[in-house]
Formats: sequence, structure tokens, C-alpha cells
Amino acid sequence: MTDKPIPAPGEFFQPGAVYTTRENAYMAPEQVLEFDARHLTMTPDGHRIVFGFARWENDPWSPTGFGNEDWDGRSWYLKGEEGHQ
Repeated sequence: MTDKPIPAPGEFFQPGAVYTTRENAYMAPEQVLEFDARHLTMTPDGHRIVFGFARWENDPWSPTGFGNEDWDGRSWYLKGEEGHQ
């Protein structure tokens, strides 16, 4: 397995960053997914995956891993910079 460098910001989840799907202040909490990215690695078949903690806004955090389909399947914003990415 070959280690790949950490992707550039905006290209994939960055360890140490907290992301949200909140686009604006008018979204209901149950529509907003938050993800606290902690560790980036590769699957045995060469796909990148980042492990961390996710929650629907205001719910408890749960451990999880997100891959390319999670990054590409939603609009993600850095927490605190919602709607400005």
C-alpha cells in the first residue's frame, strides 16, 4: 500500500477540521450533518478514507469513516465558514 499525501484543502476532508452541511441559518438541525475529521488513511484497495466523528446537528457524536463518495455526495463547508466555500 502506498501512502498518498494529505489532499489540498477543498479536495477532500482534512484531519483536524470540522465540517458542516449547513448552507445557511434557515436549515433545520435534523438536516445538518457535522463531521469532525481526525485521521486520513487508505483502505487496503487504495481508496482514501478519513475517520472521525459525525452527528446530525445537536445529536451526540458517533465514530465513523467517510470516503470519496461522502465528500462528493454533499456540499461541505468548514465549520464557522458556512456558505462561504
